[in-house]
Amino acid sequence: MSTVVEISDKEKLKKAKDLLGANTESEAIEIALDITIKNFEQKNIKRNDLPEDFFEDLFSEETDLPDGETIRAVINEREESNV
Repeated sequence: MSTVVEISDKEKLKKAKDLLGANTESEAIEIALDITIKNFEQKNIKRNDLPEDFFEDLFSEETDLPDGETIRAVINEREESNV
């Protein structure tokens, strides 16, 4: 599928082409789109991960809970605090 796009800033396109090492303007746009999509997807995955301090909280106190129950307790506590 081919799409025609009008680029209003030709200098920006030329700079992107040079920076990306593309041979054509179309190739520069393809590479830029690939990079943008990849970065966006990675950021979305990161946003859905556990909070940065999850494991610090998890291991900061010793408990007598059986395996897996400590993690469940922390998750439940976080869920309750977000309500």
